[in-house]
Amino acid sequence: LKPAWLGVTSLAHKPSSPSSDSTPLTMLNARKKILKEKGAAPSPLEEEVAKALFDIEVSPSSDIKADLRDIVICNAQDFEVKNRTALIIHFPF
Repeated sequence: LKPAWLGVTSLAHKPSSPSSDSTPLTMLNARKKILKEKGAAPSPLEEEVAKALFDIEVSPSSDIKADLRDIVICNAQDFEVKNRTALIIHFPF
């Protein structure tokens, strides 16, 4: 599940299916939201979280898009808690 503060309701931890908004350009721009140590590749979950942040940032109806402009992530993890999936996002600052 995506955190409520992201303004979305679910995050499936599975490979994204092709869709009209998953263009290579979108994924390239979303990758700018991930700050990893040199040579470290982001996980599929980190890429999905970065894409969600980027989608909110470029959404014309988002009230928090200016706040998200400078936000990047360095790690994302998910784990089961009482039959639900919790998502922990680490920020480098």
